[in-house]
Amino acid sequence: MPSKRTILLLVMLIGLAVQSLSADDAKPRGKRVLIKESATLFVEDPDGSNRRAIAENVWAAALSRDGNLVSYADFKGVYVFSLLDGQSVTLARLTEGHVHSLA
Repeated sequence: MPSKRTILLLVMLIGLAVQSLSADDAKPRGKRVLIKESATLFVEDPDGSNRRAIAENVWAAALSRDGNLVSYADFKGVYVFSLLDGQSVTLARLTEGHVHSLA
């Protein structure tokens, strides 16, 4: 289980990722919703259509202001996932509950 300090760092990384990767703060939030069910993270349209799984074993997540990026953390690290191209970038890796490396 990650330490409280590690969890705080990961939450801060998620917040920074969402803010820094969303360059235009004036844009309205995208028309997507994040849903976590049984540790699985899903994204869908507000009406429930176009649902797709993003990641398993997620314990924290955030959607960028434009709705195109999802940052999330699991017990292995912190990631940013692009809903536009399906690519994922690792921001930090965890080893035995501690941040092992930052990307």
